[in-house]
Amino acid sequence: MHGADVCRDAVAKGAAMAYRAARPAERTEGLELLREPELTVVLIRRTGRQPSDYYAWSKRLLAAGTAFIAPSVWEGETVARPAFLHPDITEETVREILDSLLTGHHFPA
Repeated sequence: MHGADVCRDAVAKGAAMAYRAARPAERTEGLELLREPELTVVLIRRTGRQPSDYYAWSKRLLAAGTAFIAPSVWEGETVARPAFLHPDITEETVREILDSLLTGHHFPA
């Protein structure tokens, strides 16, 4: 990315995607929105998951070429921390990430 306008637009798009990810997380059973998005970052908990589950999920998302989402520790608990930074991310990819978090796709069996 080159230029202030391009960077500004990319951050604005990432912030909008974080907001779009937050809304289903707060109203979907099994997911919990832990904090309102801050810029491009949203914190989400999947009930019943252990720290190792989040790390395995992250590795599988990366291996599939879907996303790189590094788990994060928030108030002593490992959680999902999507940060929407790529200017070409689609709503379809955001849905796929949330679906994989909810359904366990990409989580170990």
